[in-house]
Amino acid sequence: MWKINWTLITKSQAKRVKKKHTAEFESCVAQIATAQKYLNMGLKIGGKLKFGTLRPESGGVYRVGQSGIPSPKETRIYLYFDEDSKIIYVVGMGFKEGQSKDINEAKNLVKKIREAK
Repeated sequence: MWKINWTLITKSQAKRVKKKHTAEFESCVAQIATAQKYLNMGLKIGGKLKFGTLRPESGGVYRVGQSGIPSPKETRIYLYFDEDSKIIYVVGMGFKEGQSKDINEAKNLVKKIREAK
């Protein structure tokens, strides 16, 4: 069974996003739960695991965004799917205006996860 690991992001990151834009944060978390459900049903990353706002970035990073919220603040949560250990790592979060920086930080975390194996 796939697990979700939130330990790589700081509490201040999560608190900032959740406090300022609760509905967007919760929408993103729901997208992660959907990914977990589909993975537990046997779907594969990059294959048929395509839904909602899940999108690949580069360097093994995926992102989910908010969905179904009128006039939202564009919010992103960045993920890494470790297929060997069946862990969905949350490797970053933020808003559209900081997307480039957030993706680079997420890619650095993914690199560290891969090197630690």
